[in-house]
Amino acid sequence: MNPRARLYATAILCVSLSVPSMVHAREWTLGARVGVNVADLAGEFASEAGMEPRTTFVAGIAARRSISEVFEIQLEGLYSQKGAKYSWTNYGPGGSLCHNYHTTEKLDYIDLPILLKTRLSRNPSVAPALLVCPSIGFFLTGKRDTSPSGPSEDADVNHLDLGIVLGLELQNGDYHGYVVDARYTRSLHTISDVFFVEGGSPELLNSVISLSVGVH
Repeated sequence: MNPRARLYATAILCVSLSVPSMVHAREWTLGARVGVNVADLAGEFASEAGMEPRTTFVAGIAARRSISEVFEIQLEGLYSQKGAKYSWTNYGPGGSLCHNYHTTEKLDYIDLPILLKTRLSRNPSVAPALLVCPSIGFFLTGKRDTSPSGPSEDADVNHLDLGIVLGLELQNGDYHGYVVDARYTRSLHTISDVFFVEGGSPELLNSVISLSVGVH
């Protein structure tokens, strides 16, 4: 693990260890999430490259607190795998076809969403809630894997990824129970400054649909 990854991991560990002390105050409820990402990259460069989604992993912890009968605040620390995959062709002299390659961008992040939950029902059996929030993503590590014969390369992306989250949650029980949620996370700014499309925008954005289950 590189020094930057160790720094972020240490920060998340410190946050994780501090959450139980908040929970003991009885205003906070601690929970955990695990699920899958359908991760893609958006933007003009992604469209030109024909990028496609890849299915990845997401998991983490959450601490929530009611601030009214309708609204809750939920703080999360998530390990989230992102990226995309695409194919490209290498042409030889005179435009002759040489090789077809398949590339996978593997990008690992620590995401820190600060969720505002709007409860649509107080039904203790199944209570739906809308999720909306900003999210701060810290890039941990990444690889660009190319087959059949290309070597792995380090992904050249920015260390910080600011995004927005929109989603829907189904919650069982007021304070202790199960949750199922579906959410969409999208970067607000390009995650890399090294891509360029002639005459267009170099913008490259994380675009992730997440499905998860958890307990609280």
